[in-house]
Amino acid sequence: MPIKFLTILHTNIYQFFLTKVLDRGLFHLDNAYKFANFKAVGRTCKTNIPSNTAFRGFGGPQGMVVAETFIDEVATYLNFCPSRVRKLNMYNEGDLTHFWTGNGRLQCKKMLGGMQRQERIYKEKKRCGNIQ
Repeated sequence: MPIKFLTILHTNIYQFFLTKVLDRGLFHLDNAYKFANFKAVGRTCKTNIPSNTAFRGFGGPQGMVVAETFIDEVATYLNFCPSRVRKLNMYNEGDLTHFWTGNGRLQCKKMLGGMQRQERIYKEKKRCGNIQ
């Protein structure tokens, strides 16, 4: 089953600048995950809504949130642990992104394993009363 994302960005008098924000959001839609059958489309809509944001992440964090939300929804649907779904779908070294670029040396799975170990240590310390 293909994954389709449609991203719509409201623009105003800053339409030229905001298309760059849309591009960056589209490039980050996969976050660290390799999705087979992935299609992302972005559209800008000129509106009279004033700009109320500084765009500090320029679309990148918003795209990553979409990927993380998608992973959580898949895990919930399959009744799997979200960490398991994340690990199964993370890019491997040598994989190409959805916009056909290499991703260099990846440490995603190693980082996830480290975070899971830290979480287990934290929970054990909390259970033993070593953490407030």
